[in-house]
Amino acid sequence: MAAYNRVNGTASTEHAELIDGILKGEWGFDGVVMSDWYATRSTAASATGGLDLVMPGPGGPWEHHLVAAVRAGEVEGSAIDEHLRRLLRLAARVGRFPGPFVASTRELPEPDSPVRRDQLRRLAAGGMAVLTNREATLPLSPDVGSVVVIGRHAIETIAQGGGSAKLRPPHVVSVADGMTAALGPERVSVIDGVEVRHRPVPVPDLLRDPETGRPGMRVTARDAYGTVVDSRHVEVTELVTGRGSWLDSADTIELAARIGMDARPACRSV
Repeated sequence: MAAYNRVNGTASTEHAELIDGILKGEWGFDGVVMSDWYATRSTAASATGGLDLVMPGPGGPWEHHLVAAVRAGEVEGSAIDEHLRRLLRLAARVGRFPGPFVASTRELPEPDSPVRRDQLRRLAAGGMAVLTNREATLPLSPDVGSVVVIGRHAIETIAQGGGSAKLRPPHVVSVADGMTAALGPERVSVIDGVEVRHRPVPVPDLLRDPETGRPGMRVTARDAYGTVVDSRHVEVTELVTGRGSWLDSADTIELAARIGMDARPACRSV
């Protein structure tokens, strides 16, 4: 995914040196390079710079603008062919074409298994940078004395970012729970902090679509006369409007869900 920022003065979405030269050339990446949402600001420069897909769509700086750029000779037809080739390859890999789809037969560890926990712990640790480590405090030694964990984020830990960095994890280990498990409850004291959220926390595991019973909720858009314009199942119990959302033309938006308290294990409060 090409980012919003510029690299050495060139937009990431049209950076041929990085996308075509290094990523696709030196590293041999044969997948799709898409833009971050609304990150593309050009037509010909992005299409010739290695970008394969502008998101979101339809619309944006490609669509009919790209057709005009090809007809004007600003973008070679061979570049369009390469973008389509990569998109079709991705579709084939995820089984979107008719016919038999051979998925991987490997037995993968469960998301909450010890091997997955160890992998995730190592990946998280490898992605962190310690700016200051006074008196070599970290990593904590097994014989460390008492530890105090302070702050709301230690209890309601934010495990990932938003937007494209956000997934629905099968489990999250909070900082407080992780420290307690590693050092023992007798050596860890958890102190709650101030409220840090401005919006309610989504509870996707507790909500079910009242029509289908699937996890998530039912979103219904109505016009000024109360007529249903559209009704959809939404898996993630968060709603965003604007920037071309299918809800932008609605006069009223209705959210409906059934709460199933048995849909997840009981939560332990700290």
